[in-house]
Amino acid sequence: MALVFGASFFFVVLDVVGGLPFLMSVKPSERTEMSAVYSSFRDVSGIMTPGAAWLVLFVAPLPGSSPSRVRRS
Repeated sequence: MALVFGASFFFVVLDVVGGLPFLMSVKPSERTEMSAVYSSFRDVSGIMTPGAAWLVLFVAPLPGSSPSRVRRS
């Protein structure tokens, strides 16, 4: 479980600093247009990432992660 928390922490760090190399590699005259492209990419990835996580958990659920799949005796 500590590995999951550690990975999520580093994903947040990556999300915070991940856009800096992209914006620094763009020419200053194109930065406004490319900011819109990067913003669209961020919005789509904000939707796709939870969708991918849902799909993985749907196919291979973690024990106790879904109350509807718990057996009752």
